[in-house]
Amino acid sequence: MGSLSLTGDESAIGLFVGRAAAANPSFTCSDDPHDPVRATIVEICQQLDGMPLMIEIAAASVSVLTPGEILDRIADRF
Repeated sequence: MGSLSLTGDESAIGLFVGRAAAANPSFTCSDDPHDPVRATIVEICQQLDGMPLMIEIAAASVSVLTPGEILDRIADRF
């Protein structure tokens, strides 16, 4: 399986949002491109190269971390 699209139907972003909502029912993200949470999720998906398994793992972390904290940890992976 390859990478998911980060444009058009935004399948990578949709995957993250869906899995994050499953992990934390209080998680919300708007469709507004100016929403800071959505912008962070876009960056997470880009950092993970749109790889579905990695996105699912990151999204599951929303039960204990904010999207910003997840992004910080991805950026500090080395």
